Amino acid sequence: MRAAKLRKDGIPKRSGLREGDRRVARTLAFKLQVVDEFRRLQQRKEAGQCTSPLQAVARRFGVNKSLVSKWAAGEMRIRSAATQANRSRLSLHPGGRCRFPLAEEEVFAAYTLRRAKGQRVTARFLRVAMRRAIHQRYGEEAASSFRASPRWLQAFARRHRISLRRKTNSKHLPVEERVDKIKRWHARFRRRLKRGSNLHSKWGRWLPQDRISIDQVPCNMREGDGRTYADVGSKRVWLVGSKQDDGKRFCSLQVAARCANGPVDWPRRGQPRLTIIFRGTGKRILPEERQAWHPDVHVRFQSKAWADEALCAEYARVEVAEITAEARCWPRDCCHI
Repeated sequence: MRAAKLRKDGIPKRSGLREGDRRVARTLAFKLQVVDEFRRLQQRKEAGQCTSPLQAVARRFGVNKSLVSKWAAGEMRIRSAATQANRSRLSLHPGGRCRFPLAEEEVFAAYTLRRAKGQRVTARFLRVAMRRAIHQRYGEEAASSFRASPRWLQAFARRHRISLRRKTNSKHLPVEERVDKIKRWHARFRRRLKRGSNLHSKWGRWLPQDRISIDQVPCNMREGDGRTYADVGSKRVWLVGSKQDDGKRFCSLQVAARCANGPVDWPRRGQPRLTIIFRGTGKRILPEERQAWHPDVHVRFQSKAWADEALCAEYARVEVAEITAEARCWPRDCCHI
């Protein structure tokens, strides 16, 4: 172990961080504020109004006197870096090397424009925009050598102080307000299972193949899962549009499924046909296109691509009638559990 250095009076020198201390990063704006205050107190010292500018500045801003001296000595470099870049930078170091700086500037400008409009910025958007910018500015050979790897994406985000954030402009119903409704539904379902004359010892009134679960899967107009690249530290991450833009806007897939499959030779193993709800009226679709639709899929249209009261009534009249007809015709010995 290296011996500690001694001062002239014989006391060991204590350089660097003390035990329990943590290194704190200071922005260029903060450093300039300290330097400006130090220069002001120096002028007051020349006028006889201040005795120790260095100590006074260090005490006021809570930094070491050596940092004040260091920042004052590099004042010109700090001011130059603050005017050429973001004042929130923490260091004079330029950061990781960028192979295509002009292309990155163009991509960052496109990112800024999209976020100003509240539009989503995904990793794929940044990669595609970067390849296009490199091809335009550096040529096809440079574009073919660019891989757009996750490491590049991470470095690009670090250089421009952006990160993948989840949007904050949506309100969800808390679980506390939904739990009573869920409990009530299950309690009623258990009571109905006990009614009837021919009750199964385990399943009660309805066997698994007679139990139908229906759910909807929305196809979003906007790509992604509600996340976008945004500036680091921003308290609000917003996306243009309403909450419905993230749900049933372009189309909705309505899935009805039995709790048990039928024999292998049955169509779809006895499962009901799918239903897809497209946005619009469907009046301008050609007969040739309608004939090309898959026979295992019901295609419906609605102005907002979601199941409103009228569509649900029509779904119950056609699709549900078809599903329950198959359930009533299902042999009881074909139950697969």
